[in-house]
Amino acid sequence: FAPNNPYGIEFKRTGEGICSVVGIGDFKEKDLKIPQKSPNGDVVVKITDSAFSGCDKLETITIPSTVTEIDSKAFIDCSSLMYIDVDIESDSFRSIGGVLFSKSKARLICYPQSKSGDKYYLNPNVKLIEAYAFYSPKNLSAILYPESASSFEAIQIGNGNEALKKLPVTCNYVNGK
Repeated sequence: FAPNNPYGIEFKRTGEGICSVVGIGDFKEKDLKIPQKSPNGDVVVKITDSAFSGCDKLETITIPSTVTEIDSKAFIDCSSLMYIDVDIESDSFRSIGGVLFSKSKARLICYPQSKSGDKYYLNPNVKLIEAYAFYSPKNLSAILYPESASSFEAIQIGNGNEALKKLPVTCNYVNGK
């Protein structure tokens, strides 16, 4: 556990040479680039539940390629978060327009609460929307989906996505039509 470090975030050693991000600590900036290693030299491999919970100043976050696991509530109640970026070398995750996905794009992991734009084009590769992925999006008013309604209904939607369930979904959406 290293609460006072140059990054301002909290790390917890979880094994020999590896650690998790477990809290925001004294980080107060708008932009955060999670390091590949903690101040102790442990490789950062995980972001735990509620690691950034309630961090109301954080607007952008960059996740290193070393992270292979992100818990579903890692970014819950990050009210100012607009954009999540992922190191292009990551074998586990990717960012598309600031939205966090699994590398294969089959799992949508986090739609930032303050992401700009009122409509979101849902990638047709998505098979699972993780728990709390659409936790209280501030600007979102509609989902656009390129496939059929039955394809949309086949997407598994995890707990904590009540906001998503209330949004209108336009299926068979084709660029502006």
